[in-house]
Amino acid sequence: MKGLRIVFTGKEQAGLESFDVPPVGPGEVRIRTEVSLISIGTESTCFLRRFAPGTHFDRWVQYPFYPGYSLVGRVEEAGPGCPATHAPGALVATSKPHASHVVCSWGDATPVEPAVPADLAAWFALAQITFNGVRKAGIGLSDRVALVGAGPVGQMVLRWVLASGAWEVAVVDLSEERLELARRAGATHLLRVSAADAVAEMERVFSAGTAAQAPKGAATDPAPPQGASDPRPDVAIDATGSATVFGPILAMPRTGGKVLLMGDPGNPDDQHLTPDLLTRSLTVVGAHFMTRFPDRTWPDIHRVFFRMVQDGRIRMDGMTTRTLDPREPQAAYRLAVDERDRVMGLIFDWSGVRGDDF
Repeated sequence: MKGLRIVFTGKEQAGLESFDVPPVGPGEVRIRTEVSLISIGTESTCFLRRFAPGTHFDRWVQYPFYPGYSLVGRVEEAGPGCPATHAPGALVATSKPHASHVVCSWGDATPVEPAVPADLAAWFALAQITFNGVRKAGIGLSDRVALVGAGPVGQMVLRWVLASGAWEVAVVDLSEERLELARRAGATHLLRVSAADAVAEMERVFSAGTAAQAPKGAATDPAPPQGASDPRPDVAIDATGSATVFGPILAMPRTGGKVLLMGDPGNPDDQHLTPDLLTRSLTVVGAHFMTRFPDRTWPDIHRVFFRMVQDGRIRMDGMTTRTLDPREPQAAYRLAVDERDRVMGLIFDWSGVRGDDF
């Protein structure tokens, strides 16, 4: 059986290749892909080869390179030993590269809740990454949070922060479209300024409870409780993937606060500590796709995400910007790079890929 998959053959070179879909063994399932989500930040970094030698990106991106890790499809065949939840016809999500078909262990494919559309389910991998960060940082009830970067990772961070009970959340981004999406998700303050310029706004925004530089219709909250000695945020989050944001992020939280790093820059040597780390007793927390918890498996996190989307506790409306043809990958990745500030969820729709395409 033949399949079709996206491949990077070199810097800024995306194409298609035919491949032999492997046979299904015991405990495995073959999945016919419906949709797969482009992780704009990570996959653009890989496509452009915009990373320094010796970094984990440099070790990872070897040609031919198969991008993608957010795929949703239907089980076509289940091998011996697979549970009824993974019978043929089941809609499942798996962290495999963009391809028309994949074969994997049934444990690596999480069933999707019936009421969750495939294009929203495809956000499960970014939901896992950002869940890891929010949980590891211990964000919870009544916390005040500054979030820099409202791209795909930032939007998912925002949703987990709000679901965790944060009281006020200020989102910083230069894109009005991204800030509007953050407002619709529940952000209380919107700052259309650079990270460096946002530093001076932290105390004013969180003490006054008014949105600075907010688009029309931005939400506002009342002033913080009496007795708050430092009105700056408890946690500042970098979801930009830009190394130069690290310095401003360290200047944002209150004394004794936390900094959560969710962005993954290709040039980490350009991230520099500032005196704020020591003089204000900050804690820096990092999280990534591979972060693990002893009491939560990755499928557990996926199930939490699907259930909360189904129940309306996580709002995903507006997150899918455009549906793309996987047979035109070069155009898709050029769009992801050239329109990065204007697009959010880019979805490959594999339903139109037929047998004669292979």
